[in-house]
Amino acid sequence: MPGGSKFGAAAGGAATAQQYRFRTASGVSGWMSGEEVRAAAMRGELAPDDQIQLAGRADWVDASVVKGLEFPSSEPAAPTTGAATGHHIKFSTLKEVLGTFLHAEVEVRLGRESRTMSLDAVGQDHFEATDEGEKRRYFVPFARVLRVVAEETSAGKALNYRDAHRLSIVADGDG
Repeated sequence: MPGGSKFGAAAGGAATAQQYRFRTASGVSGWMSGEEVRAAAMRGELAPDDQIQLAGRADWVDASVVKGLEFPSSEPAAPTTGAATGHHIKFSTLKEVLGTFLHAEVEVRLGRESRTMSLDAVGQDHFEATDEGEKRRYFVPFARVLRVVAEETSAGKALNYRDAHRLSIVADGDG
């Protein structure tokens, strides 16, 4: 992390199991993986002027200088005429995009049935969602996900990606 190394990667570029935490005006987070810190930054829980610490080190560094972290824009996007504006976040993994919508309502289609659910958990290889109306919790392996669509809903009025988009997940419901 300090000295310009890539966030969440070893000197050779391989992913590590290193743990990090961040410090904001409201307190210090618990220890988490680099991927979890990146998701927190994309959700707006971590700002560029907050600080990050690598487990085992005493020093804290400004999040703004850590390579590999992206922060949602705090400025509303310019009005569009339907063309791509370049303000969309580029996610590397399904876990990252789902983590952005954690504890939000998402549209989930399992087989032929589609319903609005609360996205409750995102694991290494699955997500969990609750249908409050039916009092059911669904465990869906990533291998069953066929398509994920983030539809822009607020045309730049929201300050972060999550609030400006509605997420739809289509998964194989057979089996």
